[in-house]
Amino acid sequence: MARPLQWCVDWNHLTFRQRFLIDGPFWSTRDRAYRDILRQLRKRSEADLAAWDAYPADVAKLAKELAGMIQAEGIWPFACFLPDDPADIVLAVHMDFTDKWDVLPAYYSIIKKESGAEMDVAFWERLQQGSMTYAEAVAEICMAKVNSPQSPTKRRSLWSRLLGGLREKARSLFGRSPS
Repeated sequence: MARPLQWCVDWNHLTFRQRFLIDGPFWSTRDRAYRDILRQLRKRSEADLAAWDAYPADVAKLAKELAGMIQAEGIWPFACFLPDDPADIVLAVHMDFTDKWDVLPAYYSIIKKESGAEMDVAFWERLQQGSMTYAEAVAEICMAKVNSPQSPTKRRSLWSRLLGGLREKARSLFGRSPS
């Protein structure tokens, strides 16, 4: 079983040298961190994804979809992310990638635009601090998708309530439910 990914730098406590070289043309802190994560990802195989079997099916499915979107966006060339990986690594929070059309961070674009989940500010702050695993983040995104007004299950339940209300109204007016 593969170990969880780890940053080679502590983004919350960068040294002077790391801050000075963060986006430099040579020996950039971000480039060094990116190459280190790539090295760790190359050691993984598809067999490692069996770790998702211990999670609910909807969480595992969304995790694989998000990983595919991350790979399609060009953030990480390998989409072999495990439940215990830090979410800020998987979503490349500190890499300063932006999506193709906006200046929004790519991770925001992937979660908001692609998955349709509306996340609160607390989620984004915890993501930025690096205090969530990928499985925790995906579970929260799943819950947000289900509770979102655009969610098909939410629309269905709204439709069911509306239809149920109409049936009750028809019963009270006609004494029976219309067929």
